[in-house]
Amino acid sequence: MSPATHADCSHPGPECVGNGHKRIAFVTISFSGHRRPAISLASEMVNRGYQVDFLIGAAGVNDQLHAMAAEGTLFKLYPITRGADADGTLDWQKVASSSGRLGGSKLALMKALAERSNPLTAAAGVEHWREMIEILSVSLPDVVVLDHSQKVLQMWAESKGIATVILHTPYFLTGPPTGDACVSSEYAQRLEEFMKSNNPFAIFEEAKEQLGIEGGDAKICEGEDGAREALGLSPHTFVFCEPELLHTKHLPSRVHAVGPCFSEKDSAPKVDAHLLPWLDAALAARERVLYVAFGTLANGFLNAATVSCLLSAFAGLGDGWQVLWSLPEAQQPLLAQLDRPSDAQARVRVEAFVNQRAVLAHPAVHTFLTHGGQTSVNEGIVASKPLVCLPFFCDQYEMAESIFRHGLGLVFHKDELVAGQDGRLSSMILRMAEEPRFQRTCQRYAHLMRIRGGCARAAAVIESIAYSGADFEELCQGLPAAAASDEALGSLPTLLQRRVQGSATSPNKKLAGTAAMQDISLDRVATS
Repeated sequence: MSPATHADCSHPGPECVGNGHKRIAFVTISFSGHRRPAISLASEMVNRGYQVDFLIGAAGVNDQLHAMAAEGTLFKLYPITRGADADGTLDWQKVASSSGRLGGSKLALMKALAERSNPLTAAAGVEHWREMIEILSVSLPDVVVLDHSQKVLQMWAESKGIATVILHTPYFLTGPPTGDACVSSEYAQRLEEFMKSNNPFAIFEEAKEQLGIEGGDAKICEGEDGAREALGLSPHTFVFCEPELLHTKHLPSRVHAVGPCFSEKDSAPKVDAHLLPWLDAALAARERVLYVAFGTLANGFLNAATVSCLLSAFAGLGDGWQVLWSLPEAQQPLLAQLDRPSDAQARVRVEAFVNQRAVLAHPAVHTFLTHGGQTSVNEGIVASKPLVCLPFFCDQYEMAESIFRHGLGLVFHKDELVAGQDGRLSSMILRMAEEPRFQRTCQRYAHLMRIRGGCARAAAVIESIAYSGADFEELCQGLPAAAASDEALGSLPTLLQRRVQGSATSPNKKLAGTAAMQDISLDRVATS
C-alpha cells in the first residue's frame, strides 16, 4: 500500500497521510542469523509505508533482497562493494574451537578482535564504512537500525543527530548469571589481564578517527551492564526473544524484548521440493527426524573426530530415527574420510542448505540439535521442537542456559563432543522423545510467539522514535520547571523543544501537539 492510499489512520501523525515522508535505514552483515531479522523488519516498515534503505555487503545480497528491491519504490537496496565487513575478517574457526566454555570463548573472541587490528584489515573496514556513510549522508534517514558490530556507523549517526536502534545484539542477560551463562573465575581473570594490555576495539577507534567522527565510545558493550543511560541519542536495543525467556522481568530503559521478528510472509514456509518427499516418507513410516544445524560460523570447528562422534551418536538413536544434517559443502568431505558402516550413514541425509523454518515446521521433525544461535533457537521454539543445544561461543552459551532453565531442551557441550561422549548425546536426544514435558513446554512458548507474531513490537518502537524522538519513553517523566527557559530548551531534543514552545504559546494542548507534528513534516520536506 502506498503512503498516499494509507487509510486506516493507525500510525502517528495529525492526519492520516501515510509515512512516506519518513525514512528508515537498515545496516547489517551477511551472516544469515543477523540478516534474517533485518530483512523481516525492513519488509514490515515498507508495508507500513516508510521509505527504507538497506545497506549490506555485496556478498550478503540474497534472492529475497533482490525481490524486495524489484517490488516497489519504497525499498532501496545498497550492496556495499568497497572494503570488507570487519566481522568477515575474524578467525571464527579459532573462536568456535576455544576451550573454557563461555569464558574461554569470550577470551578467544577478544584475541581474534585484537589480531584483526592490522593496517590492511583496518583500511578495508574504513572503506566499507566510508561507503555506507556516503549513502546515509545523502539519504539522511530519521532512524538508523543497525547490527551491534556496526559500532562505527552508530557513532556516526549519533554525531549527526540521528537516532539509532541496535538491531542484533548478543543475548541480553539480565540479573545474576547462572549455569552455562557464568564465566569461570579462571577465565574472568585471564580476560581481565588480556584487556589490560590489549585493545581489541582499536580498529573501531582508528576508523572513527579516519572518518572524522566525533564523540562516542568505540567499545562494543553487551547486556544489562553495558546498556547506556537513557539520555539524548543513546541507542535503543532490540532483544530478539520473548520476555519470558529473559533471566528476570527487568530490562533497562530503551531495551525492548520484541520477539523473534519473523516475517508474516513466511508464516507458512515451504520445504525445498527435492527434500519434501523424504520428510513425508519418514512421517508415513512413523520415523522421528532429528534436524541438525550449527549455523554459519561454527562449522569450522568440526574435524574428523568430532564428526565421527556425531555420527556415532546418531547411530545410537536406533531404529525409528532419521537424521537431516544441514552441513556446508566445505565440511562435507569430512564424512567421506570416515570408515563407517554404510547402514550408519544411510540414516543420515546431508544437505548443504535447507529452508530451516520450513523443515522445522514439518511434522516428521521431532528434535533440533543446534548451536544455540538466537535466530535458530527462535525458529525451533516457534515450530514447537525441543532443542539440544551444542554452544560454541559467547551468547550461544547464554541462550543454551535459557533453554535449559525454561525446560525447552538440554545442553551438550563441545568439550563433551571432543571427548567422544556420543552415548551422552544420544541419551539427550532420546529424552526429548521419552519425556513429554519438553514437547508441552515448547508448545506453550510457541503459542506465545504466534499470538504476538510478526514484527509489530519492534516496528512500533521504530515508529515511536521516527515521530517522537529517541527519548519517547522518557516523555512521561515531564519537564523540570526551568525547562521553559531558552537556555534549558537548548539542551533538550529538538522535538521536545517544539512541544514545550507549542504548549507555551497555545492554550489548546492538542492543537499545540498537532502544530509540532506539522513542523516535523515541514522540516522533513525542506531537507529532503
